[in-house]
Amino acid sequence: MINRNMELDISQLEQSHDTNAMSRNIHKIYLIVAVVLGLFSSVVNPIFNEPDSPYHFEASANLVGLVVDISRYGSTSVTTSLTGQSQSYVDGTHFEKYYLNEAYITEAKNFPREIGGNILDYAQLGHIIPAIGIWIGYHIYPSIGVMVVFGRLLSSLVYSLLIYFIIKRLKKGKLTFTALMLSPVIVSQFSSFSYDALSYVLVAASVAVAINVVDDNKLSPKNILEMLIVSFLILVAAKLNFKTIIIIYPLIVVAIWFNKHVHKKGKYSPISSKSSTFSYDRRRKKRNHNLNLMKIGALLAAVLAFIVAAIVILQRYGGIFYVLRRLVVNLVSNVAPPMFTSLFVSPYRTNSIPIWVTVSWCVLLILCLLAEEKFVKSKLISFGALSLLILNILAVYFQYMISGYYDTGTTAANQLVGAISGVQGRYFTPLFLLLVLFSGSTYFKAKIKETRVIVALVISLAVLSNIILIVNNFWGVILAL
Repeated sequence: MINRNMELDISQLEQSHDTNAMSRNIHKIYLIVAVVLGLFSSVVNPIFNEPDSPYHFEASANLVGLVVDISRYGSTSVTTSLTGQSQSYVDGTHFEKYYLNEAYITEAKNFPREIGGNILDYAQLGHIIPAIGIWIGYHIYPSIGVMVVFGRLLSSLVYSLLIYFIIKRLKKGKLTFTALMLSPVIVSQFSSFSYDALSYVLVAASVAVAINVVDDNKLSPKNILEMLIVSFLILVAAKLNFKTIIIIYPLIVVAIWFNKHVHKKGKYSPISSKSSTFSYDRRRKKRNHNLNLMKIGALLAAVLAFIVAAIVILQRYGGIFYVLRRLVVNLVSNVAPPMFTSLFVSPYRTNSIPIWVTVSWCVLLILCLLAEEKFVKSKLISFGALSLLILNILAVYFQYMISGYYDTGTTAANQLVGAISGVQGRYFTPLFLLLVLFSGSTYFKAKIKETRVIVALVISLAVLSNIILIVNNFWGVILAL
């Protein structure tokens, strides 16, 4: 019996050691897989495969004075441009046309969409890294194919390195960060010219800072400085809907201050006498009762203020019930191109990727969240993070609703029902990192210990699903014939 117990203890110790070693090295695992997938995606993917790729390529090229006349390659719009490449793949002239023939450099004014602007705008800042890659590629060989590949390669390498350092400094949630940052949406955007890539990195950095501050459970000068710096970068260089991520910081500050100055205030050390102990218990119960009343009152006041504000603001858009009806219709039915199928596996509104890939990523994300440590002691922070994610999704739907935008994937009948077009899953992908603060609540007891198995699943699904996305990109070339 003693020997058996010793064997169990040794086995548990070894498993714990392996888990800790895995946690310490997860950032290295991320970097290796991300670089390999990024290299593969950058080189193998068709030219101009990402959303609005001609625009992003030309906006990047414009920063280094190398705007290419892409009309010579069959690209006549700023959307994903695969039509002009189809025939060259069929007749075997693709390599010669795009990689051997030198590109014709033109002026930005000849492009059908504005590609200049304020350098401090996110649309310009997000194109700087791929622009440098385009410049390097042009000076190696001045063809559009070489320029595209080197632009993708540099973008993928730089952004993957930034995420590597973010995960390395992260105190909790490393597994979830690793998984989400290896999803096809993130990998494909990193290996592209899209300004979404920079926004993804900034969102990851902002959530990482929030997690570290919550784990420290104190407001040190270093923590405050990091929150201020990241907030500034988000406001300057991130897309509009991602700017809301910094709302989590005031919630964290309030929660930590409340825990330090209110929750702990009035604690007494009971003395040995029965009368003193009884008096202490009464004071403690009364204090807890008053704190609960304060929390409930503050919550009710906040909800009431939110409802009143919503009623007033939404009156000009048809009223709160009209807006709610349209939001509900779009969240419970696919009356427009489905947003949720492109959250993790494809950066496009419509795609041919099988639904099981999306389901697999949803399940994997849940497993990663359940495997993380519990470190969030405040319900305000945990439920605030969840609410911020949900409100961001609703806000983007609302923005597209009032814009009146409809795409070709939305039928006239669905428009009458109240379809909201234009919302894409990639707008929200990095925001799911906020769930680390929700599932990491100490009040949330569910926990998975098999970290090694989950890491293996992350690597396997990341490789498989990214290959599937590339295959579907080539399928898009075939369909364009």
